Amino acid sequence: MKTLGIIVVLVIIIGGGWYWYSMQYQAPTPTPTSTPGGVNTGNIIEVALASQNNSGESGTAKIAEENGKIKVTLDFSGAPAGVTQPAHIHTGSCATIGGVKYPLTFPVNGKSETTLDVSMADLLAGLPLAINVHKSGAEANVYVACGDIKNTGPTPPPASSSAKTVIVSITSVGFSPKEVMIKAGDTVKFVNNDTKKHWPASSMHPTHLLCPGFDAVDGINAGESYSYTFTEAKTCPMHDHLFPTQFGKIIVE
Repeated sequence: MKTLGIIVVLVIIIGGGWYWYSMQYQAPTPTPTSTPGGVNTGNIIEVALASQNNSGESGTAKIAEENGKIKVTLDFSGAPAGVTQPAHIHTGSCATIGGVKYPLTFPVNGKSETTLDVSMADLLAGLPLAINVHKSGAEANVYVACGDIKNTGPTPPPASSSAKTVIVSITSVGFSPKEVMIKAGDTVKFVNNDTKKHWPASSMHPTHLLCPGFDAVDGINAGESYSYTFTEAKTCPMHDHLFPTQFGKIIVE
């Protein structure tokens, strides 16, 4: 009986010690890490910005989502000191760069931060996209760094098959129609039917930030067009940047 009592006491001591240890020790929670060009559980994309045109400028762009908006942080080396360099998210890829989709805060000394009123899902639904940095305002046609935005996470849902495209004509007297009502996911195509260059963009003039991304940067020449897909339900006042007394409105339901 004495031996049995000792065994019982040992079992209680060992079991109690193990319980105390298991309650005190908590394995550390692993910190999410992003995958270059991909999406992790923290909704972060890292884009490698590669040097272009022998600029010697390269680095990274981090895209992070918070409260339904994305913040784009540019951080690259080799930038000329004190020079403001235009930067945007463009349609297409670095190999076949397209028009500006979302304007970014122009970096100085290789650094900038921009918050866009766009969700990560909406951004990825618009792929292919690329982040492109230009040499300077005076030499915006020279690209110095670029990186493709890639999604290695879940494939975003396809665009609605009911999405439509609405044509807005631009002439010397302004937009026609001046007011357009569409659904989220619809596209507005601006056609320049004038002999002069025009530049449709979101208000306010000259920053165009009420509806970020809606901006035919550098304008559209006679006979050409500019298209923009509106993904968020809101009202977007618009104007012609080159003829700022010409106004209109896009109402997105």
